[in-house]
Amino acid sequence: MATVAKKVSFELTRGVRLNGKGYFPKAKGKVILSLAEPLAKELAAASKGKIVTAKANTEVTEPVDDDGLDAAFGSETDSEGEGE
Repeated sequence: MATVAKKVSFELTRGVRLNGKGYFPKAKGKVILSLAEPLAKELAAASKGKIVTAKANTEVTEPVDDDGLDAAFGSETDSEGEGE
């Protein structure tokens, strides 16, 4: 089972593309994203911004692992106990 990473606030200072969508700093005001901590650390190391304690004002959508096959054939956890 996958663990859920802690969310942190990240202030953008340079543009970045996440999950197919571009996020850029604004001329007025700050763009603060809510990101998973490991991703925020990677972006900070790449000089795209910094981790802050301020409240996030922009939400980044998380990618969904649904590939459509689970709907057709059932997930791996659904088949447990069958055929025994």
